[in-house]
Formats: sequence, structure tokens, C-alpha cells
Amino acid sequence: MIKTTDIKGTERYLNSDQIEKIELIPDTLIVLMNGAKYLIRESPDEVIGRITTFRRSVACGPTSPASGQTATDAAGREPCGQDENAQ
Repeated sequence: MIKTTDIKGTERYLNSDQIEKIELIPDTLIVLMNGAKYLIRESPDEVIGRITTFRRSVACGPTSPASGQTATDAAGREPCGQDENAQ
């Protein structure tokens, strides 16, 4: 789920797996697979960034709120290729 803000300022959470398309007309329009349409304040790039962040958090696990660091596995490697020393 990603958080968006509609034109009137109401926050709404959308299921990113249900997004069919995102258009800039000049506001951002999100169209879901069921045909529902939402005009939002965020730019398409912001929406894509939020989707990427959400999906990464699901695939790689949560970050530590205190440090912002991802958890490491038993060998000390960061999940999903985030280890800067990996080659």
C-alpha cells in the first residue's frame, strides 16, 4: 500500500499492485484495474518512488527506525544487494 494525497488534501492508501496506469494531465491521475480513478497531488515520479520503496521493504525486510539501516543476515550481508562491499 502507498500513501497518496488527493486534490482536497485527504490522505488515501492505494494498493500499488492494482495500479493500471499513472497519467500527468496536469495533475496526476491514477487509474486502478477496476476502473477507479484518483486525482492526486504527488507527481508520477513520487508515486513510482513510493511503490519502489514499498516493494523493497516487502522483499528485503524492514529498516531499523533508529538507524535507518536494513537488517543483515547471519553472515552480515545486507539483503537485496544493498551491501556496498558486494561485488
